[in-house]
Amino acid sequence: METQKNSKKHLVISAFLLIFFFLRYYFDDRLAMMNPYSSYYVEIFILSLFYIIYKDALFLGFRVFEKAQFFFFMVLFFSLGAMFSIAATPLQISIPFNFKSQETIFFLLIVAPILEELIFRSFLFLTLRQYFPTKYVYFTTAVVFSLAHFNAYRFIPTEYSHFVFYQTFYTFILGLGLSYILYKFNKSLMAVILCHFFFNLGFYLAQVFGA
Repeated sequence: METQKNSKKHLVISAFLLIFFFLRYYFDDRLAMMNPYSSYYVEIFILSLFYIIYKDALFLGFRVFEKAQFFFFMVLFFSLGAMFSIAATPLQISIPFNFKSQETIFFLLIVAPILEELIFRSFLFLTLRQYFPTKYVYFTTAVVFSLAHFNAYRFIPTEYSHFVFYQTFYTFILGLGLSYILYKFNKSLMAVILCHFFFNLGFYLAQVFGA
């Protein structure tokens, strides 16, 4: 009986995720016309609702992990973020973010790491793991994470189109790294959120001090 109940719940979660991704990315261009960060507001609302209804099914995983060992990965992800940020200049890739904006800083350093990890390394990971071997799910979540960033190509100004391809590439590398962190640190969501934060922090600081 419990197995049947869990199976039904996973089906509901799967359907919810499909609807979420369809609505989130189909209407992304319309949301962007309202406000560059409107899509994040929609995600906050939907994921909050999802948590209230299905909190017992979520793969939150805020587990304790080895802090000394994690310090190495913190520095590694910070360095990767800085490297990709710096590399955009010689590649003549324009970055469409206003790094002096407090809103940009807030979403880049706080909202994005938490929301995106809840979506990709929690909800999506949990759902796909019900149907596929875990080793394939680590890779798949990295691919979907990367393609989600490519979605901006549909509505971003032409002068920034090269950045979308560049961002799709480095978010795929980031996604693989975060999948490894999820595996390395006993599926700790806190660990991947922190690594995502330090990657974005490195990207941001390289832009600020590079400019």
